[in-house]
Amino acid sequence: MREIKFRAFNKKTGGMIYSDQTDQEMFEDQMSLFFASMVMGLEIGGAELTYMQFTGLLDKNGKEIFEGDKCTCKMNGIDAHIEYVETEVIYDITVGAFGHKVISESEYTFFGLNSKNLLSCEIIGNVFEKSN
Repeated sequence: MREIKFRAFNKKTGGMIYSDQTDQEMFEDQMSLFFASMVMGLEIGGAELTYMQFTGLLDKNGKEIFEGDKCTCKMNGIDAHIEYVETEVIYDITVGAFGHKVISESEYTFFGLNSKNLLSCEIIGNVFEKSN
């Protein structure tokens, strides 16, 4: 069974906080507000935090993979046709699973987080960091 945990990007400070860090009280208060707004279908203006869930998986270096992470992966894990692509880790509600959304293509391409592509998957940043 995978561990359920979250991280959040703080829009005010520009930093990432994790659910197991010392700022836990603010994190939990904000998260309660976030979930309550989802259940009641309300928009909360000026919400400070953007939440991302842990996928329960690790990249090839043993780093935890969260929603919003940017990765480089070997597309479909096929050795004969190696094509490394840049992806964003997302939760696709239509599929009901975490997966990779290929960033470099103009149309939406989704492939799952599976053992073949996880062997080559490496986190290179997240959607809140500016690209070089």
